[in-house]
Amino acid sequence: MRSRTGALLLTVVLGALSGCVVHTSPAVSGYAVYEVDSVPYDIYGRPRVQYDGRWAYFVDGYWYYQGPAGWVVFRDEPPDLYRYRTHVLRAPPAYRAPPRVYSAPPARRYGPQVAPPAR
Repeated sequence: MRSRTGALLLTVVLGALSGCVVHTSPAVSGYAVYEVDSVPYDIYGRPRVQYDGRWAYFVDGYWYYQGPAGWVVFRDEPPDLYRYRTHVLRAPPAYRAPPRVYSAPPARRYGPQVAPPAR
């Protein structure tokens, strides 16, 4: 009963947030999924990873995947995507060295070199 309630709630939330119609589908790569008619407009700018030969996109806590029959959202997060999300997406940002600043060398004085006066 709890699983059905969660599935129904997820369906309603996904439909309300993205304005799309959601259908359940048996599986993609052995994992249960929901079929969606549309995806967020900025999906291609979201974090992505290769999964089962195609790109999986992480959007607002869900993995979107373009399966053989169209776009789907995983009901249960596959272990490979879980590892990517918890280790790569949650990692601290990489250290970025400050940019190098290059300047011109000091100006040279050309002409005869004069020795300092003797004391």
